[in-house]
Amino acid sequence: MSILTVHIPRFSETKIRYVIKCLLGEFLGLDYIVSVGDFKDVVIICGEYSLTIENHFFSEKVISDYEVPIVSKTGSIKIGKENFELVSIYGEGKYSRSDYDHLLSSDIVSSTFFMLSRWEEHINLERDSHGRFQSKNSLAYKENFLERPVVNEYVEVLWAILVEMGCAQVRKKKSYTLVPTHDVDKPYLFNGWKKSFRYIVGSLKRGRFGELKRF
Repeated sequence: MSILTVHIPRFSETKIRYVIKCLLGEFLGLDYIVSVGDFKDVVIICGEYSLTIENHFFSEKVISDYEVPIVSKTGSIKIGKENFELVSIYGEGKYSRSDYDHLLSSDIVSSTFFMLSRWEEHINLERDSHGRFQSKNSLAYKENFLERPVVNEYVEVLWAILVEMGCAQVRKKKSYTLVPTHDVDKPYLFNGWKKSFRYIVGSLKRGRFGELKRF
């Protein structure tokens, strides 16, 4: 089993490390080491094979100056015998390989950062009356991928390429458990028998007998 080596740019190192940890560590459970240097793109080395993921977001420019993308690009790429529908928030949905070199023009690293960090909520300050960012203002809503788990899709694309590169590591298996939770603002509708009695009498006087179903 060979450990993956990931070359990442020196600028925005912390943010890129976070994304690599999510994609390779949390989702796939793979062993890897990170090498930081004067790289433009993110390059993953597996044995004698390499995967270059083009960088279309992170640069030496002050990151707070970046604007939210206006549009995304959706397209299909083929990896081995399988086709993947890919939403590219940054870059373009293109994949190619030549001998030992693989190239992914869809910047899944920056796109993952955009989605998981909720970057657009930091840039777009429009809020509703409760101070909340509304989904209708998101790129995902405007570009019609709000219901798609795009980060999970990036993980599948990345894993398919790594397998094609001969990665012999075993992918982490996940199990799911249903944990019901409840947000209760008022655990009791009425506090005490006096309030309950007044409510019943009031409902009867107003002829609102349906309200009695709450008891």
